[in-house]
Amino acid sequence: MVERKILLPVDESEASLNTLKYVLQNIVRKGDSLHVVNILPRPTYNVAMLIDDFRKGDSLHVVNILPRPLPTYTVMAPLGPECFMNSPILEEDTSTMHKHTETKAAAYLHKKFVPLLEDAKVPYHTEVVTFAPNANSVGEMICQLAKDVDASMVAMAKHDQGTIQEFFLGSTTNHCAHHCLAPVLIVHADQ
Repeated sequence: MVERKILLPVDESEASLNTLKYVLQNIVRKGDSLHVVNILPRPTYNVAMLIDDFRKGDSLHVVNILPRPLPTYTVMAPLGPECFMNSPILEEDTSTMHKHTETKAAAYLHKKFVPLLEDAKVPYHTEVVTFAPNANSVGEMICQLAKDVDASMVAMAKHDQGTIQEFFLGSTTNHCAHHCLAPVLIVHADQ
């Protein structure tokens, strides 16, 4: 029997967990392995300087760092044009934030997905992949990863994100269905 590698891109949604359950019950057969991956775009930052009640002689202002999709972080920085661009505080904070996000995603994979994989006695590999969103989309990353791991199939959850959001953001599922070289199984797992 030929070994099949099934790529399962996931996020922290119930739909992703339901997709894994569906794949384990209906798709996986002896000799198959699962590659479970959480693909995280590195947050982009909107940096805004807010000067509240600025008075001559003040030496601090607030820099709000608004990463997407993470919560807002606030950093106090000295006033001046170079205050945040080369700030070691900002660089250290963003590096810490990236590590925290990756650690949290890996912990979620091990808490929610690994027990199901262990119970099913299926060979698996879990991975958290980050990328720069200005260079690629999540869909492009999934297609590239499917090619890199020589996946026999990509199994993914369809997320109902609404017409307007899908128009502006695009659909990861739609991109993969049209661009992945491997067959794509789309599981309607929200119901």
